[in-house]
Amino acid sequence: MNHSNLNVRAASSADLDRLVEFQIAMARETEDKGLDVVKLRAGIEYLLVHPDEGFYLVADRDGD
Repeated sequence: MNHSNLNVRAASSADLDRLVEFQIAMARETEDKGLDVVKLRAGIEYLLVHPDEGFYLVADRDGD
């Protein structure tokens, strides 16, 4: 696998929808649980605005 174009960065508000999608998918796959999308989105948004309380990292390759 070629990692030369892999970029790791702090998540931004532009990543919010994808972060929500990934969290929902991970909960369903690993624990067969559904999540409250409104609460999940609010929690992720909170961390994006308050990185001193927690943060998400995003790895992308060529913008994907």
